[in-house]
Amino acid sequence: MAEANLASTEVNTQALSFLLDVKLPLSISFGSARLPLKDVLKLTIGSCVELNRMTGDPVEIIVNDRVIARGEVVVVDGNYGVRIKQILGRSEGTQDADAAGLAQFAHALAAAANG
Repeated sequence: MAEANLASTEVNTQALSFLLDVKLPLSISFGSARLPLKDVLKLTIGSCVELNRMTGDPVEIIVNDRVIARGEVVVVDGNYGVRIKQILGRSEGTQDADAAGLAQFAHALAAAANG
């Protein structure tokens, strides 16, 4: 039984390494707003749009249109960044992700790519 688990881990590790160079779109959601079209047309340089988040609220890290993590905005050398505070799992974004789940995902992607 231990040999089967070792072989499964080896396959998952190989599948994961196969995907390490894949580029994915990543975006950070600071908040959102709904505006009537007439207000959108009035926006100019320097306009402010009020978002649905408060200062200190977590921001969302999104990959391929899916929230994968939450964090907080930080300033590094005068540039904005995000410090990751929570990595979300698969079930409705409430559980922490684990390495085994990521390895299974990588294995499924590799299997789909191979055949």
